Amino acid sequence: MVRIRDYNRVSKNLSEYSSEYHYISNLINSHEFTVYESMTPCISVKNYLDKSSAQSVCICENYRPVGLITKQHMDAAMSGKYGYAVFSNRPISKIMDTAPLIVDAYTPINVVAKGAMARQDEHLYDDIIVTKSGRYLGLVSMKRIIEYTLMYEKTSAKERNPLTGLPGNPVIARVLSDAVDYISNACILYIDINAFKIYNDVYGFG
Repeated sequence: MVRIRDYNRVSKNLSEYSSEYHYISNLINSHEFTVYESMTPCISVKNYLDKSSAQSVCICENYRPVGLITKQHMDAAMSGKYGYAVFSNRPISKIMDTAPLIVDAYTPINVVAKGAMARQDEHLYDDIIVTKSGRYLGLVSMKRIIEYTLMYEKTSAKERNPLTGLPGNPVIARVLSDAVDYISNACILYIDINAFKIYNDVYGFG
């Protein structure tokens, strides 16, 4: 248990400066956990979306996602002369998206962002369903992913070496500190070579 705890503490600290450790679960809208089953009448889901700030709802069977319905799509389906009458009492499965983007909680945010932007235009800004062990965990909006991307790029740029693009001294110092504090069997060498300019001039910074 001690080793697992220490490993988790290191992973948490690493996530502050490596996009590979920024998991999509960190961006979940924790206050939006409402789900409906596929046989729920459309009117019930519409009433929820009209009264809440949620922009979409995950449709589940036994808490396993089977679809997604957005507020925009719901309004479009139930508008017009006959939309409300036709769909009000029909199951939400009739109008939900049956192939939404579903990702595991430990998928890196940058990987999710690429997958989200590869969707068809009509679904480009739909919320993303996050699962853990196949069960529904929450939703992540594209707004949160875009905000994260801008924040990460801004922070990351400050801590990269302007010449090589590699992690700079602040990042190196934090990694070394974590390794010393939490990994008892680590052997670390941090070498600062003087007069290295000649090597860089000949071989470059790659």
